[in-house]
Amino acid sequence: MHQSKNTKEDITKLIHKMFSERGIDNVDLTMFDEKQKREIYEGYADMFEAHLGPPFLSITLKAYYKAGAFLKIKQRLTKEAQKALTDEFFSYALVCYKLLDDKPMIKFLEENHAKDGQDFKVDYSKLYNELLELVKITP
Repeated sequence: MHQSKNTKEDITKLIHKMFSERGIDNVDLTMFDEKQKREIYEGYADMFEAHLGPPFLSITLKAYYKAGAFLKIKQRLTKEAQKALTDEFFSYALVCYKLLDDKPMIKFLEENHAKDGQDFKVDYSKLYNELLELVKITP
């Protein structure tokens, strides 16, 4: 029994490494059943729990989406938005709130912080458009 667990963990680590090297969309998991796929994808996203910011948001949301962990997508976006506000990255916070469709926060940021913050000159449109597709079809 113990051997089986180690083998499963080893396989999962190998797959996660392949996700990092090739990209999550470029690794074929058709040999696994749906439960195993969910565990693999969600485990990968959970590895980035402590890492916030645009580079990790895309990876994390894609993995949660593939795992069917739609509540975790919303939780992650909320966490990202709150951290961005605290750090005064208002443009990034706005992207997160737009993805969450949080109209009061969108309005607040657009009216009060459209031209300030640490990142007001950063263009997040590519990130937003990429993630909008995932969030749009999230139940």
